[in-house]
Amino acid sequence: MIGVTYNHMLGLTITHTLYMIFLLGLLMIFAKEIQVLGKQIKRKWQLTRRSAKAKRNTIIQVSALLALVSFAIAIGQFNMNQSLILSLGIGGVPVIVSRYRKEKNRKGSMDESTVFISSLMNEYRIKNGNILEAMESLVLHSKDLKVTKQATVKLLAGFRGAKNDKQKRELTEMFSQEIGAEWGKLIAKNIYIAESQGLNIELSLEDIFENAKDMKTMAEERKRLNAESVRMVKYLVPIAYLGSIFACVKYMGMGLDKVISNQFGTKEGLFMLIIMGIVFLVNIMLVEAVRNKRYDF
Repeated sequence: MIGVTYNHMLGLTITHTLYMIFLLGLLMIFAKEIQVLGKQIKRKWQLTRRSAKAKRNTIIQVSALLALVSFAIAIGQFNMNQSLILSLGIGGVPVIVSRYRKEKNRKGSMDESTVFISSLMNEYRIKNGNILEAMESLVLHSKDLKVTKQATVKLLAGFRGAKNDKQKRELTEMFSQEIGAEWGKLIAKNIYIAESQGLNIELSLEDIFENAKDMKTMAEERKRLNAESVRMVKYLVPIAYLGSIFACVKYMGMGLDKVISNQFGTKEGLFMLIIMGIVFLVNIMLVEAVRNKRYDF
């Protein structure tokens, strides 16, 4: 039995090695094209004026490429249906991660909303209504802001180098997208009005601040109510998986090497492990989406 398991795992290892050699060969053949493509993708991500649509297109391209590569590898080990399921699941990982990061970013901006708006109001008063100087002072003196500070730095740098009104509108739109909440859109519009038209926005900032306080209070209450479900998804599922391994070894008389061999050395075990990982990521994303549901005004 041990010899059969050893031969089976040796065969899988040789097969995987051949696939890796094949992929490395492709990488060597198309190295220049891949390098050019990588530079193009990097350049796209570094553009300060990239739109949300461009981001979505890049994520879709990466997902499609990942799905094709995973399908090419999986088809040698699994049947057609399993290979399609795995390729679609693995290809969807960039979308899941992107959505998760977006929700975390929006949650961070919501947590910082009241501090950011109050700091901006104070600096705006101190600088006698000069919104650019107020933003610069906020960036220099704010230590507790991360998401909003980063967005403000980009907006301020963009305004300094903007050549026309259209560019300023694009910059404010980017700012509101990075904040990811309605209050961010309102702040962006007010900053644009103050900078381009020279109007006083102090009363408008005060109104946004009061509404943001109410929204943050409701968000904190929902976070407290959903804390248990978040812990269950993040910690109970991995603990349950490790507990099942312990039960197999302790009560079913299976050796740890046998459990590992069944999980990683068989098609069924590897297939289910990948599916469990993808479903786990989806569950985390759904929990974050529910916990960070918009409380906008």
